[in-house]
Amino acid sequence: MPAQRPPLSALALLIVVLLVGAWLALFRPLPESSSAPGSDGAPPDPADSALVSADDATGRAAIDATESRDAPPPDLKLANLGLEERLAAIARLEGEILQQGATEARVLRLEALLEPVLASPPTLLLVLDNLVAGKWRSTEPDAAMLDVVEYGGCRALYWGLVSFHNPTSRFHDADQGRALFVTILTDLPSLDGKLLSTLVEQLLRAEVDGKPLIAQYTAEILELRSFFRDHQELFSKLFTRLGVAMTPEERDRFFTIYLSETSDPLILGTALRNLLQGANPAWALSLAETLFDDPATSPEVRNAIVQALVDGLQDPFAVADFLVERIDQTRGNPGAWLTLAQKQGGFHAVEAAYNQLAGSNANAKARELLVASMRNASASDLERIAGIAFQDPSPGVRGQALMAITSSPNWTPTQKSMDDLRSAFAGGVDPTRAAWSAGNLAKKAAKTGAVELRDDAANFLRDLVVDTSLPDAARLAALDELKPFLSDVEWELLKKGIAK
Repeated sequence: MPAQRPPLSALALLIVVLLVGAWLALFRPLPESSSAPGSDGAPPDPADSALVSADDATGRAAIDATESRDAPPPDLKLANLGLEERLAAIARLEGEILQQGATEARVLRLEALLEPVLASPPTLLLVLDNLVAGKWRSTEPDAAMLDVVEYGGCRALYWGLVSFHNPTSRFHDADQGRALFVTILTDLPSLDGKLLSTLVEQLLRAEVDGKPLIAQYTAEILELRSFFRDHQELFSKLFTRLGVAMTPEERDRFFTIYLSETSDPLILGTALRNLLQGANPAWALSLAETLFDDPATSPEVRNAIVQALVDGLQDPFAVADFLVERIDQTRGNPGAWLTLAQKQGGFHAVEAAYNQLAGSNANAKARELLVASMRNASASDLERIAGIAFQDPSPGVRGQALMAITSSPNWTPTQKSMDDLRSAFAGGVDPTRAAWSAGNLAKKAAKTGAVELRDDAANFLRDLVVDTSLPDAARLAALDELKPFLSDVEWELLKKGIAK
């Protein structure tokens, strides 16, 4: 049964639906970017697929309505399609465009498919009602796939939102846009599974002139979040993009009041991230430190604070200092360390923090995390990590340096790499990490066709497996890394040797 709709004052004005007699705006592909409207759920093979995955097309560019021009010539065949046929055709054609390009013929066909839907706001509301009622669902509610008609319905709603809000679209109608957006927001608690996540993604990605539409609906989102108490997390997710179009001063004014939301890590983290990008980031950092250091702060809120700092604070050196000073709490969030190293200037901040600790042989655990975060370094920076593998006083840190190098996407294995690995092992590097590093080397060598280097690394791993002076954990790690290069019989024999 659909969830109860709250008595929003805005809805009274927005229920009135007008017929729009304008023609469709020009659709053209946008450049790829993380903020471009997406097409989550497009069929991998639109011509043959009956079901659509909501996760297959993450990050794809969509087609946006921007400039007015004459309508395409009428296509009687498309004009006579029923609603379900039309939605399925939209879904399949979008998939075809995303896979094969936006040729003029495909763009004109998409315009012709969308035109009757966008020209009739009642039809879009009917689409939403049918989605909420599950009329087009041919799968289980928790299935990983959407029916192609369901996905086409989600995309039709997306195009309605973008077109109604876009002043340059011939379908521009601010009242219709607000009515549709608020009605979708209100119906979200009635949905679940992939249908819910797909519709949420449409709302988050819909934008005009680079500004997310969601930012226009702050009051509605917060009111619905209070009304639907069992669905607060859902509306908190929508909250995360509210600051995108704000100035630093606007962020300070809007988000400060949400620092008290310690029961909702997502809201608090979003507020803190925006304040760190506001007019007074030093003040926001001080607040983050105070809240993080409060013994009453939950681990979930601490993780949200760390992520907000990594994402929001522009000074990577300050973020590195924060993480290192609170290593006992931040060591459980290795992703934050890795994200920091990938920020502009982040590698140098991480390296500086490591050098400061290494100079006094302090906090080996923090040094391990700092070195682990360096794995995405450039090829030239990897040379500096190689020095850590031989110079750091801690065997664990030296082993972590080897792993960071050999797992780096910018690293190419050479015979010198293998020689250095043997030397590091002879120098007392952690044997388990030496095994993992040798496994990385062997696999990369195999991919590049360096057979002799692959065999050399495999022989090193075999030596570790049969070395009874090593801990069983290190020998088993070496055996796991060696497994792709052994027959089943050889692997079983070596495993029995460790068991003895």
